[in-house]
Amino acid sequence: MRVKPKEKEQGLYLLLIAILAIVTLVKIIIFNSVYQSDVSRIYDFDTARYELPAKALLDTGSLALEPHAINSRALNAAPLYSVFIATVYKLFGENRYAVIIAQILVSTLTIFSVYLIAAKLWSQSTGVIAALLMALEPLQFVYSQVMLSETLSTAITTLFIVFFVYMMLSKKHVYRFALLVGLALAAATMTRPVNYFLIFPVVMGIIWFRKSVNLQRVSLSRLLLIIIVPYMLIIGSWHVRNGLLTGAYEFSDNGSTLVLRYKAAAVLAYQQGITDDEAYEQIKKD
Repeated sequence: MRVKPKEKEQGLYLLLIAILAIVTLVKIIIFNSVYQSDVSRIYDFDTARYELPAKALLDTGSLALEPHAINSRALNAAPLYSVFIATVYKLFGENRYAVIIAQILVSTLTIFSVYLIAAKLWSQSTGVIAALLMALEPLQFVYSQVMLSETLSTAITTLFIVFFVYMMLSKKHVYRFALLVGLALAAATMTRPVNYFLIFPVVMGIIWFRKSVNLQRVSLSRLLLIIIVPYMLIIGSWHVRNGLLTGAYEFSDNGSTLVLRYKAAAVLAYQQGITDDEAYEQIKKD
């Protein structure tokens, strides 16, 4: 008996819901087991870089650990993951368990976003297969249970791709999707600075592929402005904030942190026969 298209579509939706529900439940069960046996496994060396500004935001209204001091520790990381932690702490108290549960739910959003991308590019059945493969991907499974920005960054970046694909292929609401592309790209950058220069290939891609997709009928200049302006306003405001607070109009100090914490510390540790952590403490004192 031939399955009707509508019945097939409904069946695929149910399968997608089952995948999302099962993977979320499995992650929560595994996390509960890990949390009860060894709570330290949800932490990483970089966790404090995000958690301390989150606590400062709740206590002082500023992400800076020393908001009134020049050259304060205000550029330590992009702010959005700290805001994410602060939001969870505001709702549920200083509860790291709640942060991980929230991250697990965010990781489920990533799987759904992958479905939307594949379904739009190919077919609904391909979308379900893509969602299943993403659900089985080990790194997103592991990082959803550690207090680091990877899970939130992946979710926002994947959502940005959703908006970009829909903007390029949809016949309606192109400018609305363009606005969402700009906002999502800014949010991705505010989560992880590695996305800072992603705006350039995005703009070049739109210009290059405009004639081969569904953008011939829209104004290219207007489309690019709708994407670039909100991105520049959000990212630019963070530059200004950092400059007013510390005197350094930089987006993040990740570059200097990488050099001092890992490169310089490794060299000093090798020269003096000490650990990297001991070398880094010595560098901070000097």
